[in-house]
Amino acid sequence: EVANSQIAEIEAELHDARVAAVKARAKYGAYRGSLDAKSFTLPNPGGGAPLLEDAACRLVWGKRYGLIGRNGMGKSTMLRAFAARRVGDVPAQVSVHYVSQEVNL
Repeated sequence: EVANSQIAEIEAELHDARVAAVKARAKYGAYRGSLDAKSFTLPNPGGGAPLLEDAACRLVWGKRYGLIGRNGMGKSTMLRAFAARRVGDVPAQVSVHYVSQEVNL
């Protein structure tokens, strides 16, 4: 039940972030700076120890990035956190596209 509540909460945040990004891009144009996430902790959605503690990263415009790691290490959780603006200083006009690996039919 708690997991379903968390999923619904982040899905609402993802929707709100997408709408805000479209409006901001129309007003300000495309963002061409870097995205910085300074000293963040990524909680484990299943409970227990955080997936990342005191982590930091910088994504530079024009570069391509890939996340590589074993299953359950937090790759999808981190992308969802960026897309929902829970991690880092993601400007409003940046569109973060996260495609879920889970398909509900």
